Amino acid sequence: MLYPTPELDADDQRVLGEIDRARESLKHQVAASPAKWTARLRKFLTADAVAASNSIEGFKVSTVDVEDLLDGERDVDVTDENRQETLAYQQMMTYVQTLHDSGDFSYSKGLLNGLHWMLQGHRHGNRKPAGQWRRGPVFVTDARDPSIAAYTAPDTADVPDLMHELIDWPNNDDRSHPLVRAAMAHLDLVSIHPWADGNGRMSRSLQTLMIAREDVLAPEFSSIEAWLGRPGNTWEYYRELARRGATYLPDQDVSSWIRFNLTAYHQQARTVQARTVPGKCGPSCQASQPVQAATIGSCPPSMMSPWPAESAVPVTSTPKISACSRLSGICATSSPPKYSNQSAAHAPATTRQAHGSPNKRFTSLVHP
Repeated sequence: MLYPTPELDADDQRVLGEIDRARESLKHQVAASPAKWTARLRKFLTADAVAASNSIEGFKVSTVDVEDLLDGERDVDVTDENRQETLAYQQMMTYVQTLHDSGDFSYSKGLLNGLHWMLQGHRHGNRKPAGQWRRGPVFVTDARDPSIAAYTAPDTADVPDLMHELIDWPNNDDRSHPLVRAAMAHLDLVSIHPWADGNGRMSRSLQTLMIAREDVLAPEFSSIEAWLGRPGNTWEYYRELARRGATYLPDQDVSSWIRFNLTAYHQQARTVQARTVPGKCGPSCQASQPVQAATIGSCPPSMMSPWPAESAVPVTSTPKISACSRLSGICATSSPPKYSNQSAAHAPATTRQAHGSPNKRFTSLVHP
């Protein structure tokens, strides 16, 4: 069973309408912009998404350095690991971008596992096979005590059936809005945790692909990964995932997850709109700055929530440096940890490899 798509209330519908209008306006702005400018912007947005999504997983490379790596430059001051992860993610993202207007397209096990191989093939091994469903249980561990499980993914035996249901669903029209469907697919995939590693980036990429297949905007203009990579937003992202519980509990109301994503769509669309004005904002937003600064740029849109005050999604534009600088993706352990009655909703978790040795990255809550 997957999470049921919640009914949208009047406020949700209003915000969704604002997003649709903003995206349609952005489509016309892009079409009217000089081709050279648009190409530059596409490159920047791709690099920004790659940098932000990887930063959530603990791989810290600035947007500018990602651009240099994508250009094939070798003299870029990044670690070998960060270089590998950046180029692998760019490879997968490039393929996602080519699929947005493919006529002979369907979601499939082969597609998702192929994308996963592009992302994790350089880490392929018996413990963490790339391009294949995981072979054992995975547990997300708590930084305060690595023996405590913050989240336990579904049983390994349940993964094939859950993934079959997830893959079949977007191939059929359930009449929900494409942006809502994409958000639900993100939640379903990251909760099922079908791979040994890379689940967070795969989930965000699937959301980007599903939005792009809507054929309103190209993938570079559709992704909310850069928005999710802003420190304050990353923290809220993990908190929202943590609200789903410590185990896979799909029979619940996930309206707050949809509202969180609508806020992301709304604010990211306005950010990109501001960057499509040559000479006014774009160049200054593409200055040589770290990923978070480059994402926000010198001309951020209003960060006011689109929701009424009494129901606003708690998203902040102010980086929570002390907490958020410790965040990255989540991995798993292969041996069952003990469980805690104490809520882990506000504490980062650490990553452990299957053999039990903690790596150097810190993480928060629910997803590798």
